[in-house]
Amino acid sequence: MEFRVRDVLLVSSLYDSYILEEDGQLAENLDAEYYQLNLSYAPRITQVSTAESAWRRSRPDASIWSSP
Repeated sequence: MEFRVRDVLLVSSLYDSYILEEDGQLAENLDAEYYQLNLSYAPRITQVSTAESAWRRSRPDASIWSSP
């Protein structure tokens, strides 16, 4: 496998994030998929609620592009 996913950035409302976490479906599906592929660990899931927050999380140097 050439690339491995280590982090998943989930952009959703706090409510939707809570429902996915409580239901456990997202984490269970990731774990099951990684188990089937014989991979050692599933990716870490980080939740943000806005596109701006997602941009900042995905690009640590994104602050140089923000307007004053």
